[in-house]
Amino acid sequence: MNANNQSDRPDNDSQNVADRNVERLLQEAYRPEVADPEFVQRATAAMQAAASRPRAVPGATRSPATTARIAVCAAAAVMLVAGGMLLGGMWQPGNDRSDSPHQQLAQRSPVVQMQDGGVTVPVAPAINQVVHAEIVLAETTDLAYQFESESGTVALRAPQATPTEMLAVGDSIETGPTGRRRATLPDGSILYLNRDTLVTLDQPRRITLTRGEVYVEVDPRHPADGEEVDDADRFAVITPGRTVTALGTKFNVRHGDEGTGVTVTQGKVRVSGLTEPLTAGEQLDPEDAEQVKTAPRATHVIDWTRDLIAAARSPLVPASDHAGGSLIVIDPNGQEMKLSLRKYHVDVHIEDGFARTTIDQTYFNHMPQRLEGTFHFPLPTDASLSRLAMYVGEKLMEGGMAERKHARETFESIVRKMQDPALLEWVDGSTFKMRVFPLEGRQEKRIVISYTQRLSSLYRETAYRFPAGHTMPIVGQWSTKIRIKDGERLRFESDSHEFETDKKDGDLVLTASAKNTAPTRDIAIRLMERKKDNEARAPVRFAVAEHEKSKYLMLRWRPELPTELKRERRDWIVLFEAAADRDPVLARAQIDIVRTLLENAEHDDTFSIITAGTRTHRFAAAPQSAKPKNVARAIKFLERTHLVGALNLGKAFDQVAVMIETAAEELDNPHLLHVGSGLPVLGQRDTDALLKRIPDGVRYVGVGVGKHWSRALMKRAAAQTGGYYTQINPDEQIQWRAMELLATLNTPRLLAINVVDMAERHRFLSCDESLADGEELCAIARLNEHDPLPEELEVTGTLNGKPFTQRIPVTQPADGAGYLPRIWAKLEIDRMLAEGAEQNKSEIIRLSKAMYVMSPFTSLLVLENEAMYAQYNIDRGRKDHWALYPCPETI
Repeated sequence: MNANNQSDRPDNDSQNVADRNVERLLQEAYRPEVADPEFVQRATAAMQAAASRPRAVPGATRSPATTARIAVCAAAAVMLVAGGMLLGGMWQPGNDRSDSPHQQLAQRSPVVQMQDGGVTVPVAPAINQVVHAEIVLAETTDLAYQFESESGTVALRAPQATPTEMLAVGDSIETGPTGRRRATLPDGSILYLNRDTLVTLDQPRRITLTRGEVYVEVDPRHPADGEEVDDADRFAVITPGRTVTALGTKFNVRHGDEGTGVTVTQGKVRVSGLTEPLTAGEQLDPEDAEQVKTAPRATHVIDWTRDLIAAARSPLVPASDHAGGSLIVIDPNGQEMKLSLRKYHVDVHIEDGFARTTIDQTYFNHMPQRLEGTFHFPLPTDASLSRLAMYVGEKLMEGGMAERKHARETFESIVRKMQDPALLEWVDGSTFKMRVFPLEGRQEKRIVISYTQRLSSLYRETAYRFPAGHTMPIVGQWSTKIRIKDGERLRFESDSHEFETDKKDGDLVLTASAKNTAPTRDIAIRLMERKKDNEARAPVRFAVAEHEKSKYLMLRWRPELPTELKRERRDWIVLFEAAADRDPVLARAQIDIVRTLLENAEHDDTFSIITAGTRTHRFAAAPQSAKPKNVARAIKFLERTHLVGALNLGKAFDQVAVMIETAAEELDNPHLLHVGSGLPVLGQRDTDALLKRIPDGVRYVGVGVGKHWSRALMKRAAAQTGGYYTQINPDEQIQWRAMELLATLNTPRLLAINVVDMAERHRFLSCDESLADGEELCAIARLNEHDPLPEELEVTGTLNGKPFTQRIPVTQPADGAGYLPRIWAKLEIDRMLAEGAEQNKSEIIRLSKAMYVMSPFTSLLVLENEAMYAQYNIDRGRKDHWALYPCPETI
């Protein structure tokens, strides 16, 4: 009897513990909400199926008590789902958890690990609250979530921002040829100084600009109702030729030998000598001192402030551990070791707006034993990795392209034989991983990696950037060489390095080098056409190339989109997703986006906020003016929002319609700013049906936050309403990206672009789905080698919500554009991935191997000798790459 009682007690105790845990969870559930019945049915069915699935251990069975506990837990879980407590996007389609730890940070929901019972309990977070206990997420080192047990709230703690220097009255501040600075003035205004600038603070709200360029974020004065701000109390910038007085604004002033130029990005300024104030979106050009013009995109004018703005705010997500490249080396005992980086060379070839970048790096293993190394390195999001080469002994071996699973199995089998392979795999959208074995004792290992990309171009200025950083603190010999084909006629600027310049055969060659240096600075250059070349260059260009019995045709077109002098007033309706799949990192990113947009909106704009989950909640009953005090209250409202439930997007759109209807007299120009994923879980999920719920007369602006978002819904909504859409990740410079979004909205935009030949025989793939003023359209088609070039192309889309059509004759295509085949292949692979990765998998693999463009389903593999490539059926590396970086056959 006693034995039986003793044997039964653990089960009874466990049952009691389970009952108490369930009771506690149900008591502490935050605001239980009635979930969609269809969703509850799906959730219940899924968990019942999981609970009834056989165990993996053959012959194992569950005891009745265990089965009962599982049933109780399953029932509790269903109740939690119905109460809106399911977190982390559990039911989101395509929620792939195979990402790197750094990428997972932007997707996971926090959990509390109860050590006593070993239970992992999800919490329903709010975005920003005072905290009592800390939860550190696994696999992250620089970021922690914090949990307050009493209120069930979660907050995000990020590293501190770079301190800002304070300027006192009478102080002067000066920058040199390569320096830029940011300072806070006594009144709270923020002053940014470009290179080679000298200013003096004469009074708390008055500065003298002797030379150079400044950008000012003026701290507005708030007079009592009915009072006016005295002119003597307004902020002013004095130059030798002008006085620029702020009327509640943000503006840019530059002064040089040609005179004074002014550009307004928000509000108004009064400029001496002009009868009317300059308003947002207008500029005064020093070369035409009396003519007010439409300003270029604001973020183009103040692009030089980007890094200063980023440094002023603490980053939401710490910089990637792999920025610029990282190397983890493991010895035979499983311990991490350090190698030295003896040589690191970055070789760049730029041609017609495309770049091939090669990283040639040589490591040295100081240890006597052989080691295994794993390299991680991020690439630009639009880059295409196409070459891996490694010296095996003294001989150069080019990597071959193979199906991913086959490449990994081949690598593992060779490692077991202690031979010398290297495997390069795609980790996620922008990070690649390379495994190398062995790194022989007291020997060097030299590895070469190449990728291609299309460079960003705006107003005929082309920018190139190579990210700095490396886990190796010191590089013995660092160097870079940048060749710009036909670049002799171009001007260049660099804030990162002092380059030596040379001109060879019409090309511009830039070089820089250093010894025993830390690779902490990005390599950054800007290329600009000289004014006379800029004016003479045709807005339409064509290029062709032939490769393996195919012909490639590229259209480059920079349209003159109609512009308006004044920025339009807007009524913002912010639809803020606050469902449980928006973990605090994503939600904090959404808040920063909303904050930046509202802080940079015009003060006569209005805004309303609707948070959307299972239910919707409004910030205020009526639209609010976009004044600082109202924006501050709105941000506090968002920070107190709890992230619970699942997204019912149809209901949210319906609430937007109701709000617009009730406030119709106050809303002249409604803009729906939707920040989140656009992936509904409850209610209507059909895209066509959801689009019909967006009210007529509303411009939709979609911001997909995080990696998992509905591009299809946001793209179609933007095209349908003449709006815009983009994606912003938490690890980006969120404030700058949000400013770019607003600046783009203030320029004309061509959306839903499609390029066809008039006979509709060829499919053109566009590098861009939309085009804003100052940008260039790039579209490429592949033809059979004997097909004649089309005589005329047609570009269609929507411009300001109206149909747009432009016919372009094909004339004088430039020959020899060797970059086209692989750029086309990258676009075609991206198209097939978007249409359905699994259904197009075999064709993606075939094209990836044929064109040597990596995809999520292929990898690059280096083997020890020619015979092994044949033995393991690996496509041999090829040498017909565009602008192939030369490597000696032996070293």
